[in-house]
Amino acid sequence: MRAFMLFYLAIYGSMNGYLLWRAKGALSLGLKGTTLIGFWIIMMVAAPVAMHLCERAGMEKTARLFAWAGWCWLGFIFLFICASLPLDIFRAAGALLRLVFGPKMAAFVPGSKLAFLTAVSLSLTGNVYGFFEARAIRTERIVIHSSKVPKGIGRFRIVQISDVHFGLILREGLMSSIARVVDQAQPDILVSTGDLVDGASSSLDGLSSRLAALPARDGKFAVTGNHEFYAGIEQSLAFTKKAGFTVLRQEKTAIGGWLTLVGVDDPAGSRFKEGKALPDEKPVLDLAVPSSFIVLLKHQPVVEKGAAGHFDLQLSGHIHGGQIFPFNFVVRLSYPLWCGLTKLPEGGEVYVSRGTGTWGPPVRLFEPPEITIIDLEPAH
Repeated sequence: MRAFMLFYLAIYGSMNGYLLWRAKGALSLGLKGTTLIGFWIIMMVAAPVAMHLCERAGMEKTARLFAWAGWCWLGFIFLFICASLPLDIFRAAGALLRLVFGPKMAAFVPGSKLAFLTAVSLSLTGNVYGFFEARAIRTERIVIHSSKVPKGIGRFRIVQISDVHFGLILREGLMSSIARVVDQAQPDILVSTGDLVDGASSSLDGLSSRLAALPARDGKFAVTGNHEFYAGIEQSLAFTKKAGFTVLRQEKTAIGGWLTLVGVDDPAGSRFKEGKALPDEKPVLDLAVPSSFIVLLKHQPVVEKGAAGHFDLQLSGHIHGGQIFPFNFVVRLSYPLWCGLTKLPEGGEVYVSRGTGTWGPPVRLFEPPEITIIDLEPAH
């Protein structure tokens, strides 16, 4: 924990220090202006820590205030850095060209103030747009044909939600959007592929009852994500079960005599000594009847070496599609299996959801949230 805090302060503190440095130079701030901005930055860097402390102390309203302020500021800082750094590089290149070709090149180079205000404007615009995009849930539909689906079934519908992150910020509004989509889809089963909750779930009882009321003829099933362990696995499991989900932890369940669901814990649990994740998922998959259509529920979009070819469909989430452009390029480096449906060379397919909610900043930029409708149909 201490190492994480040092890393957090070093990275996030540097980002905020860069903003202060740019603001001071661009706006010619005096001691008073610099002090005021510096004080605000210190408060915002400390906001996530204060949020967690207040939440643990039961001060929900205060924790929610810190959450909105701190996470919105993080979204602003991130997009400001993404806009400002290219402008600063361009200005540095312009200064070099000015030395080589003379002062006429200065006409093509924005001044310090203009560059700073441009970055601020782009960041604010991106965050406002992203705030509304994060609330416009898309319905993604895929159809999978398989000889393992009985011809008499016609169609078996799975609805997937993932990375909902119910907590201090995401609450009734997101729940209403989820209910509207699920009610219209009328799934045979509803699955949650991790991170259903984010933070203390003691104040989310109203949401658990609304989740429990969602239609799913053959049941609701869930697996743990990393945030279930961060929030506290016992209370996270209690909320998920109260919401009507059967949590699969290195377990399987059969549905209709032809479909097998297998669920595994997120590896984050091993750090808390509360998880059941295994380095090789093949023994769990071997519990399923090979002739059945095997669906593996797994939070992270990673296919273990021994598991490939031993399931028909893996449903995952976790990566949010990067959530805020251009962070998606960074996420792709760690998770080559990107959002959407991917066929594996060994057999089987993996579907990775962009996620239904948000983590951190309540913003999505060019990576909209989704609820996925998967229809399993007999082979032609």
